Amino acid sequence: MGVTAILEKPFNPLEVFTAVVEHLKKTKGEEYIKSKLEEEEVDKNALKKIIEKLIGFFKSLFSRK
Repeated sequence: MGVTAILEKPFNPLEVFTAVVEHLKKTKGEEYIKSKLEEEEVDKNALKKIIEKLIGFFKSLFSRK
């Protein structure tokens, strides 16, 4: 696993989402991102849950001492 970005604490969840999207654009391509963001409402809810889990993960990571 390699580091592709560093975030400073406190971080903005929108910045995390943007960083993830930018990384996916570079690795999967812009069309992949567009197709995922334009899918049906069910898929948007799944994406929302994934983002919420990512945010929770990052919060727990940065709150550890």
